[in-house]
Amino acid sequence: MRREDSARSGDKIDHNLKNISENVLVMEKEHKNSSVHKDLVTGIWNLNDQEFLTCGIEHALKIWDKSLQSCDYTIETHQPLYTMAVTGERGDIMIAALGPGDLIVFGLGSKNQLDIVEQAHHAAVVQVCSLQKLKNKYFATRCVLGHVNIWSSTAHPDRLFTIENIDRDDAVVGGSGSQSHQHESSILNKGGANEETAFGGTARQGPLASDRDRMLELRYRLQNQSSSTVLCFSNYNESQILIAIVDLKTRRKNIIKTFKNQRRPTFMHQIDESNLLVGTEGGLIEHWSIDTDQLISTFEAHTSSDEGVSSIIQLKSTNYLLWGEQEMAEGSSLIASSSLGCPDFRLWLMQLSEGNQLSLTPHMRIETSFAPGTGIRYLLEATETQIVAVDTDRTLKFYEFIDKRIKEETERVAKEEEEIIKGLKELFEKYDADQNGMLTFDEFAVMAEDFFRTFGVGDDVGKPGNNPWTKDHENKLRGMFDQWDEDGSNYLTKAEMRPIVKKMIGQGFQFQSPTKKREVE
Repeated sequence: MRREDSARSGDKIDHNLKNISENVLVMEKEHKNSSVHKDLVTGIWNLNDQEFLTCGIEHALKIWDKSLQSCDYTIETHQPLYTMAVTGERGDIMIAALGPGDLIVFGLGSKNQLDIVEQAHHAAVVQVCSLQKLKNKYFATRCVLGHVNIWSSTAHPDRLFTIENIDRDDAVVGGSGSQSHQHESSILNKGGANEETAFGGTARQGPLASDRDRMLELRYRLQNQSSSTVLCFSNYNESQILIAIVDLKTRRKNIIKTFKNQRRPTFMHQIDESNLLVGTEGGLIEHWSIDTDQLISTFEAHTSSDEGVSSIIQLKSTNYLLWGEQEMAEGSSLIASSSLGCPDFRLWLMQLSEGNQLSLTPHMRIETSFAPGTGIRYLLEATETQIVAVDTDRTLKFYEFIDKRIKEETERVAKEEEEIIKGLKELFEKYDADQNGMLTFDEFAVMAEDFFRTFGVGDDVGKPGNNPWTKDHENKLRGMFDQWDEDGSNYLTKAEMRPIVKKMIGQGFQFQSPTKKREVE
């Protein structure tokens, strides 16, 4: 873990870094057993306070336990999974892209498969997006050809309509029948510029879509229609971002804004209704004003690689372990970002002030042990002190931010507990003559005699007639015995002996069982 020096917008980052705090550690953990992903991880989703989901091309959906930092269980599918999202009014339906163009529906409550929608698209689905503005009653899917379908968020989703080539500046919208799929299939098979559509006539060739295009539902202050929402689409090949109003009642789209990126966009994250962050190739993060359609500033976030920014997440955590000595001013938050070409991820201090003035100050760099030559595909804020990172292959790792002082105290207590358990075992092996797991007063007295001899009270302590205070000594031992004999059984159990053993260890007394004593001799 490193703290980075401040950098102005567009400046290169100084890699001569300092530790953010001497009392903060970042512990990396990789869960290794037969339940982990065996091939490329293609999606990650935060499920609740205890669990998150991942999917992959090895035909598996996995549920992970955040506290145990391990895979809880696996749901197998018959085809690869490529992306996923949770939808439904109660947030209890998970939609995942299955195989070359199908969708699979899971019930999160029952944790079982509800349906498979075959030929949802005639090409691979690259993104699933729940429409929160419409109370998650609907979701959208986008395929590698640039077509968008709108669906009902039910156990058995119905396709409401299709928007063909979402990046094209018109409003060609198809119904829920097979006609729109005929056009989609012809593009997939032929790729011609003037394909005949099911609506008659000829479709104009729009911007070329790709599997790196992204889709995001925007919170938009000027959008008031109850039947519509605002979607944001990136086009990797055209280096542009489109913002469109999609109306479910009229089944039309209306492109209202177009942003021309400096480099090809690879990720989008909305800060608020007025500000959008766009990650691009070359590790840049562009700050766009949604209101004015202006590129406000550019930040060089991961410029050690030509690959694109793969993830930008706004952290909810207010924990001091992530913030360090930095005060949480009004309008400030932490941003985490990663790149497909870098094995580390970064935390930024984001400050948003009036007039859409946004600053990103390098705050922390988390160095990982991912294999050389790999990057990070996904980041997830699992808890307020835990971030999950997935590399560009199949490896998932947990990063836990912990207080060094608490860790050291925990280790001290654990070591002390280990010594107490060991001391109890050896004490009873040595002084419990009948090995019944309890000490009589006579056995306790022998133990006490050894203790006093160890600390030089005298070799003849406890021997009648050899010490003027032997009787008093015996009375004190009886008082101690009765005090610790909490149940009045006239025996001391291991539980009752715990505080005595703890105190004796603190005094430096060394227990030695008869077996170990013979080994020494």
